[in-house]
Amino acid sequence: MKTLVLTAIAFFALALCSSTSFAQSILTNNGTLIYVSPKTTVRICGTADVVSNGTVTVQDSANLRVDGTMNITNGTLNLNAASTALVTVDLTSGGTPCGPATGTINRNGTGTLRVNRNLNNNGLLNNTATILIFGDWNNAGTANNDNLIEINQP
Repeated sequence: MKTLVLTAIAFFALALCSSTSFAQSILTNNGTLIYVSPKTTVRICGTADVVSNGTVTVQDSANLRVDGTMNITNGTLNLNAASTALVTVDLTSGGTPCGPATGTINRNGTGTLRVNRNLNNNGLLNNTATILIFGDWNNAGTANNDNLIEINQP
């Protein structure tokens, strides 16, 4: 398995998306491991797709921000310890309702996952931290919650 380790400096060029002159981007993780080191920030402007058993792991005190939609079609998103994540549109995990989960979201530790619109869980969602959903939670998969999921935030 290929591994991509992101640090603040290495990812700086990809993080310049606050300007309106930049077009929306698509980041596709096609079966690799993307590791976000502690105390770094990764910002994706557009769509983030995790396919082919890809994994995105965000470690302690790191930040993941997706200015757009994130799809965990066939793979895993791991948010560990005090890491934080913000998805400004929809977050979707893949799978077949009442069938096998192909997308997994693990919110572990003490951090926060914030979704500004809808969280669509068709796969597997494991939460031991905090998930804030400012739209709807469409759950056709399996959800294991050991802490806090708040829906329709003001």
